[in-house]
Amino acid sequence: MAASLKKAGMFIYRAAALLTAAGLLLFSASCGEKGAEPYGGQDYVMGTLMTQTIYGGNEELAKKATSEIRVMEAAISNKFNTSEVSKISALAGSGGVESKYFDIYKLAVDVSVKSGGAFDITIAPVVDLWGIGTPDARVPSREEIEGLLPFVDYGFVKLEDGTVSLTKEGAALDLGSIGKGAAADLALSVYRDAGISSAIVAVGGSIGVLGGKPGGAPFIIGVRDPKGGGNDYLGTLALKDISVSTSGSYERFVEKEGVRYHHILDPKTGYPADSGLVSVTVVHENGALCDALSTACFVLGLEKGVKLLDGYGANGIFIDKEDKVFVTKGIQSNFELKDGLGYELVKIE
Repeated sequence: MAASLKKAGMFIYRAAALLTAAGLLLFSASCGEKGAEPYGGQDYVMGTLMTQTIYGGNEELAKKATSEIRVMEAAISNKFNTSEVSKISALAGSGGVESKYFDIYKLAVDVSVKSGGAFDITIAPVVDLWGIGTPDARVPSREEIEGLLPFVDYGFVKLEDGTVSLTKEGAALDLGSIGKGAAADLALSVYRDAGISSAIVAVGGSIGVLGGKPGGAPFIIGVRDPKGGGNDYLGTLALKDISVSTSGSYERFVEKEGVRYHHILDPKTGYPADSGLVSVTVVHENGALCDALSTACFVLGLEKGVKLLDGYGANGIFIDKEDKVFVTKGIQSNFELKDGLGYELVKIE
């Protein structure tokens, strides 16, 4: 992976406009770049904003990427009663559904296993109970949470010959922590098939990068400052041919009696994860994997999270509650910490 990443200075264009992806900031493409002109577009998919910048692309290509993502969303989102995920959950204990997105389920289960359940796609019952990010958000009682924990176990997921099923009645799936990364992967695939060699797509907290900018420079992505506003960043990553995803406790939350409860739940407790971290950014060629790993690492904490990334050949940036920014070895030359914010850079060897 290191060979595909090169360090560069900060690059900002179009009146310094920032395209915000939850946890990440994309410094969009310059009109002055040599080579193909960028086509830019925005849409709403996967419950979030999707931004596309395609060099040599056009509206038709952007619409094709969006359309294919919406087809995937209609299949893997549990927000739709007609989706295959909802059908799998409804059939729990009695049958399964054949899926063209079988590889996404397979990857999700693999991360669930290797993270020891820190990432778990059967967390749906507890996520729905909290409802964070919806008008029904609330802080449930301990009894309510404990009553649903027996249904949260990735071991209930059965994958066989392209068919996905749940072996326990009452269990349910939630692919929300891998879907946006998978959507970015799908968009990059559409661009490649069209002969595009330079593009960048952001779907919520997941960004996919195809090639570099025309002329050879990498794309520059800002890592959001957890203590700042939506357009505040604490550092930048210079990236080529790679994907990146961020999970942070500042993204979505519910408050009760002065206490803030964020949306990243620990599958073992049913409560918001408390690992000492406020943000995790993961870098890897596979966007879906980045998405899943950023959640898993947030739940696991720094030490176990770094070990998990090592096992996948991924890299990451961990920001803790003490304002320390830990960067793994493979992307240290690609990351630049912004001065004057009070953060301490710690390089992990």
